[in-house]
Amino acid sequence: MIYPSGRTKRFIASFFAAMFLAVVMQFISDGGFPLLLVTSVIYGFIVITWAATVERRILQKEMRRMLLLASFGMVLLFLLRMGKYQLFLGKPDIERLLWYAYYVPMMAVAVLCLQASLCIGQSPEWIPSGRWRSLWFLSMILVLMVMTNDLHQMVFRFSGPPETWTEEYSYGPGYYAVYLWMILVMGTTLYMIARRGRDTGRRKLLWIPLLPLLLELVFSILVQRGGGHVPRLFGRSIFQFQEVFCFMVIAFWESCIQIGLVPCNSDYEAIFDLSSIRAEIADEDRNAVLQSANPLNLTREQRLEADREPVMIDQDRRVQGHPIRGGAVYWVDNIAGIRAIHEALRETGEQLSEEGTLIRARSRLTEQKARAEIENRLYDRMNEQVRPQLERIQLLLASDSLSEEEFRRNLRESMVLCAYIKRRSNLMLIADPADVIPSQELFLSVRESMENLAFTGVTAGADQSGEGPWPAAELFAAYDFLERVIEALPAEVTAFLAVVHTGETRELRLEFTLSGEDGAVSAFRIPDTDLSDAVRSAGGEIDASAEDETVYYTVVFGRKGGAA
Repeated sequence: MIYPSGRTKRFIASFFAAMFLAVVMQFISDGGFPLLLVTSVIYGFIVITWAATVERRILQKEMRRMLLLASFGMVLLFLLRMGKYQLFLGKPDIERLLWYAYYVPMMAVAVLCLQASLCIGQSPEWIPSGRWRSLWFLSMILVLMVMTNDLHQMVFRFSGPPETWTEEYSYGPGYYAVYLWMILVMGTTLYMIARRGRDTGRRKLLWIPLLPLLLELVFSILVQRGGGHVPRLFGRSIFQFQEVFCFMVIAFWESCIQIGLVPCNSDYEAIFDLSSIRAEIADEDRNAVLQSANPLNLTREQRLEADREPVMIDQDRRVQGHPIRGGAVYWVDNIAGIRAIHEALRETGEQLSEEGTLIRARSRLTEQKARAEIENRLYDRMNEQVRPQLERIQLLLASDSLSEEEFRRNLRESMVLCAYIKRRSNLMLIADPADVIPSQELFLSVRESMENLAFTGVTAGADQSGEGPWPAAELFAAYDFLERVIEALPAEVTAFLAVVHTGETRELRLEFTLSGEDGAVSAFRIPDTDLSDAVRSAGGEIDASAEDETVYYTVVFGRKGGAA
């Protein structure tokens, strides 16, 4: 069943009332001027009014555009009729061309209706594919055949002089081809609407939109049997074929809309009134024009304020506005739930903040503990590395029976050992987060050892050649080697020179001079054999040589073909 709203009933009643007035005018004028002109104006007004409702009701953008173009085509049909019977009356050639031109908007309306039916069930922005536009090509061929009828007379056939052609004619095969094409297009339109309609239960009402098509077909048959003249009542015409055609199109689409085969925006006022929301719609001056059953009763100033930002009624309700075409809509939001959620989130945030503080504190403690463990392990390695030197210092300074001269000598030797302990620990600290150490650090360590060695009476010095990174293992092995050589020096040593070289190879060059008995140089040996193994384990080599009273040692790393 169809249950049209009161507004829809009023619209349909107004539509038929306007048509009845036009029929009366047509019956009185019987094709005469000026009432026929008034009739055309009334029918044009009907088409334009219906187009305005289409623009408001149809949701799909492309479908709305097609139906509005079809409405324009129907208005154009009445404009052509006005031109034929009022503006160019008595000019047979122009009258005949305007008569032929009737079929331009009629063919266009039929194709536009078919394209509009394709939009049903599609997205709002959908556009028909190009293959459907080929319908225009065939329609244009048929229209061209009608417009050139004077040359071939395949659509309308004439027997008298040209002045009588618009009144005395018969139909040719082209005319039937045109009407068959229009019937086929409109029939396909109904099929596509039925196929694409959302509510399959409404398809049993297809006979309603089918009625206008059948009435148009019957009227066309009666016109053809009457030799091109419309049926008459009491000797007067009440319809022209333009009115019947436009009535057929409007009734066809309106019936499809009313039975629910075409999606439309209708009866929203009733829905708005029955809805549970508190809302109202205002015009451009922000005066209320439509309110729900539970109205807001806002003032104009409150609406203007709601246009800028939400207006709080109380802590749980706020009024919001949004612009729409022709005005604005206002509604009440119940934010009690949102406020409760915000409060819960705030409490949760505070709890998380406290937990976060505890987690950060725990993380800091864990980090400090891990750092302390790493530092303890590092300090243990440092202590193990310099243990022999610490024990040696304790031995040198622990005796109470030393003479002042012996104490001074032991103190100077302890200073050399302390310099090594300090610098070796510093190098281990530098190497802890890195695998390489700048050669400058080795040079500074060597120089400090040489400065403390000078306190023992030895002429000592340090120098460097080039700069660059040293692998930590190589640097440790080189500095340990220097320390062992210093600790093994005999009392006869008078001068000592250490050179740090960084280039294609990394070298620590040692040169010291011995004085005393012949053979002291050849007798000098480093007692710690493990040290040589440590140098080789780091990938280095030890070159040793002697000349006269001078001994040369060179620790070399990175030599091609060297030990690995």
